[in-house]
Amino acid sequence: MKKVQEVDVGVVIAVREGNETAFRKVYDTYSARLYSFAYRFLKNPELCEEVVQETMISLWITRARLNEAYPLGAYLYTITRRLSLNMLRHLATSQMAFDQVSRSALVFHNETEDTIIFSDLSCAANAIVTQLPAKQQEAFRLSRYQGLSHKQIAERMNLSENTIQNHISAALKKLQARFRESDIFFFIFLFFLR
Repeated sequence: MKKVQEVDVGVVIAVREGNETAFRKVYDTYSARLYSFAYRFLKNPELCEEVVQETMISLWITRARLNEAYPLGAYLYTITRRLSLNMLRHLATSQMAFDQVSRSALVFHNETEDTIIFSDLSCAANAIVTQLPAKQQEAFRLSRYQGLSHKQIAERMNLSENTIQNHISAALKKLQARFRESDIFFFIFLFFLR
């Protein structure tokens, strides 16, 4: 098995002291790996390049806090993961981006872990849905769980399509409000907010 190349402690110390040559060495050593890591989340070359650049900018800005005892690679992967998830949250605000995120999420998974995560997220979301007013809850469940159109729901519930739209929008806002500040917001968003 090929050993993953890491930069030595001296390079980390030099980066911490503002040495641009050492920083370039870090960039050359990690940029391709960080790109590949970001690609697992984003599946978009331009976005991955942006995340790598932002990771390196973050490293340079916070270089004074680097601890040579802590593996630099792990630190960079943590930043890349956070930025990738933030990018996904941002992308999920538009329908076109949502479609791209959905396709990416299907490719990047560990089946057992996904099953556990999905189960936990479903329980958390269902707990919120059960707190909605009855009509809102019914409209939301018919839309998101049964996949009915607003027109079909309106006919079934004997309400106008505008009323159904209002019920579903209100339910989505409540879900968003509950999960907006947590890392699981993206996954809830991915599942329910289509």
